[in-house]
Amino acid sequence: MSERIPAIAATTVGIDFRANALTVTAPCPPAWGIPRARLEAASYGTIDIGTRGRLLGIELEGEDGAPLLAISIDEPAPVDTAVMRTARIAVAVEQAGSGDGVVAVRFSRHGEGYDLSWPSGNQCWRQPAAGVDGAPAVTCAVVLSS
Repeated sequence: MSERIPAIAATTVGIDFRANALTVTAPCPPAWGIPRARLEAASYGTIDIGTRGRLLGIELEGEDGAPLLAISIDEPAPVDTAVMRTARIAVAVEQAGSGDGVVAVRFSRHGEGYDLSWPSGNQCWRQPAAGVDGAPAVTCAVVLSS
């Protein structure tokens, strides 16, 4: 992921088995100054993929192709640095809930040049120092439809 843009920890990762799609939610505080319309206009992103097809993170692109927002999903394992790859993907972005500063990013688990096996089942991962005030954050997979 780009070092030039804010990186935040995902709060949930949901899976829609019928659509074979993931929805990642994360806080995007208004104080960061990323206008809602600019977030919702994002239609592409780049995912980081680790060992066994694990999803490590996603970086949204603005309409101009420049990095807009990075969402960390799982901490890379030491082996991931040797085999990590990226793929450019189509995304749908919207504000989650009632516009309370939470963004939802939806994308396919399979596409040209990539296939995500993550998440499988209902698992949770700890992200050291990714939560509020540097506390560990927990990301869990939930079933959105079956």
